[in-house]
Amino acid sequence: MIDVLLFISGAGLAWLTLKDVFDTVVVPGGGRNSLQVTRRIGFALLTLWKRVRRHRGISGSFAPFVLVTSFAIWMCALALGFGMMAYGVRSHFDPPIESFWDAVYEPAAHSRPSVSARIIQPARHAGSSWPRAFAVSQS
Repeated sequence: MIDVLLFISGAGLAWLTLKDVFDTVVVPGGGRNSLQVTRRIGFALLTLWKRVRRHRGISGSFAPFVLVTSFAIWMCALALGFGMMAYGVRSHFDPPIESFWDAVYEPAAHSRPSVSARIIQPARHAGSSWPRAFAVSQS
C-alpha cells in the first residue's frame, strides 16, 4: 500500500513540476494553480539581492540567476518525483532497487540517450579528405 502511495505522490510531484515549467515558460502570465517556483525564488532572492547590493537597484545578472536557480529546482523536483515512482515499483527492477537514493539515481542516469557516431567505411572519394559514410548508433 505504501508503494502505491509513493508511486502516486511521485507522479503528482512530477506532474506539478512539469505543469509549473509549462506555465512559466510557455503560458504568458503563468498559471495560478502551479508550484510557481520562479515567482517564489524571484521574490526571495530579490530581497537578498537588494541587501547585498545596498539598494543600488537590480543588475542585469539577476534575471538569469533566477532562471538558472529555477531550472535547478525543477530538475531536483523531477528527480525526486521520478525517484519516488521508481522506488514505488522497486521490486520490478532487475536487480531490485535497494535504497531511495538509488531510486532517484536510476531514472536520472538512464533518461538521456547516449548517441555516438562511428565511421562505417573509411574509404575516401577521389580528391576528398572526408570519410564517405557515417552511422549513428544509440547505446
